Amino acid sequence: MSAFEKPQIIAHIQKGFNYTVFDCKWVPCSAKFVTMGNFARGTGVIQLYEIQHGDLKLLREAHKSTVWQVRHLPQNRELFLTAGGAGGLHLWKYEYPIQRSKKDSEGIEMGVAGSVSLLQNVTLSTQPISSLDWSPDKRGLCVCSSFDQTVRVLIVTKLNKI
Repeated sequence: MSAFEKPQIIAHIQKGFNYTVFDCKWVPCSAKFVTMGNFARGTGVIQLYEIQHGDLKLLREAHKSTVWQVRHLPQNRELFLTAGGAGGLHLWKYEYPIQRSKKDSEGIEMGVAGSVSLLQNVTLSTQPISSLDWSPDKRGLCVCSSFDQTVRVLIVTKLNKI
């Protein structure tokens, strides 16, 4: 196989951050992704970005501590939990925009950003929540563990009404 026939990996967009990025996750079916990391001063950060015209646009910043985990609800991809270094869980909802796409000034079709809203948050520990997972079978059932050496089985209620 010649060099011209081999697959290529091309950096499309590069952006420097003023914090250490631990993880990046795409928002399903969109041009958005979430970054999670930690500033040098020890505080965490979670940011939602969207690709617009070959550049990254910051849409939202959340969390006051390091984000250790992000898990989408298997039964509803619009709902997700984030687990933080301060021992908290945050339940979020992604809201799709009324108009999913529009044409820019040059007539090129582009995606329209939705929004993310915080539905609920709870502090479970004084230590970081280090693992988190939703049950694939029972809506609202999840398990998490933290550095306080505790495993917690949680029930998130009223998810069918959101």
